[in-house]
Amino acid sequence: MDNESFQARKEIARRKVDQALWVKAMSQSKGDKNEAKKRYVEIRSEQLKEKNVKGSSAGVLNIRDQIEKNTKETQN
Repeated sequence: MDNESFQARKEIARRKVDQALWVKAMSQSKGDKNEAKKRYVEIRSEQLKEKNVKGSSAGVLNIRDQIEKNTKETQN
């Protein structure tokens, strides 16, 4: 199990789910709570993965910007 799925399962266990996502999962599961839990984990883990990727990309850009800044400063 990956970290994102673990986080989503933890949210369910602690009853601290994203309400909009839970409604979506319940709707897609036609009211079946067990199926909704599975669906929630799928949707939420994907959402968390996307967030992590965007965060990582931002970090890479910040490093690149810092390198460019340092290079310009040493050239002056």
